[in-house]
Amino acid sequence: MVHAALGRDGRNALLLAQLETGEHLRGHHYSDMLRRAGLDVHVSDPVGSARELVEERVSLYGKPGDVAAGSAPTTRPASMRSS
Repeated sequence: MVHAALGRDGRNALLLAQLETGEHLRGHHYSDMLRRAGLDVHVSDPVGSARELVEERVSLYGKPGDVAAGSAPTTRPASMRSS
């Protein structure tokens, strides 16, 4: 699952990621799944977890073309890419 928002003046990628994923990130099962995928998330740190989703491109933000490119099937979080 990839969350996405288009960039606009006055929008904040981190805040949008928190709003998009807040309920999910509070679920132990969801956070556990993300940790098993290599992401550094925890139910006790929703801000840090949302930041991780933005940094690892699980929550996409930007121009339409950037969001589309980031959601391509071959795109994976940086922590899951092979060297």
